[in-house]
Amino acid sequence: MKHIFFIIMSCFASTSFAQAVKSWTIMHYSAGSNSSEEDLMSDIVEMKQGKISTGYNLVLMIDRIKGFSEDSLTLDGNFTDTRLYQIENNAYYRLNGKEFLPGIDVGQSYEANMADASTLKCFIQYCKKYFPAKHYLLILRSHGNGIGMCPDAENGIRDRLYPAEITNALTKNESVDILGLDVCSMAGLENLYQWRPEKNSFSADYVIASAPLSGA
Repeated sequence: MKHIFFIIMSCFASTSFAQAVKSWTIMHYSAGSNSSEEDLMSDIVEMKQGKISTGYNLVLMIDRIKGFSEDSLTLDGNFTDTRLYQIENNAYYRLNGKEFLPGIDVGQSYEANMADASTLKCFIQYCKKYFPAKHYLLILRSHGNGIGMCPDAENGIRDRLYPAEITNALTKNESVDILGLDVCSMAGLENLYQWRPEKNSFSADYVIASAPLSGA
């Protein structure tokens, strides 16, 4: 699973884009407020290097925590709050959350609960309004244990995104073409069943996930 995201990016980079509205927006939900932070920062380095084409959007929402990675170079400092970025080739641009995520502002610190499905919902809504595209890829990047994923250590070790919680909180309007689960052990059929195409709930046409460990 570790390299699936970069394979997809390579495919996008080789595609010709002529229209004003881009074909794809990649929404990277990076719940690094746990021990996955160090590997996550390494992934972001590779994202910046691999974002060669300007023909698609890559938007990153990231939460970090003290005690794991001390990386202060990949993004703007060794922060421990929640931030939004647009990623480009060897560059990044810090973003404001506007009406969807008003606490996220360049001039202030804000701690979002990445284990809350309402936070994920707001992130998707933000991306769809301000980075519109014909197709959407959502990547959830963190830990997973088969039951839940994206734990936020600042809100308790049991606070994580659960599949049924996502189904209950998100709607058809937040649906995506591809859902990428860059987490461990979340490819069980009982989880994927939650996001099958339905008329009135969140769904994905395709799911890319690793059945065992995401680093395998």
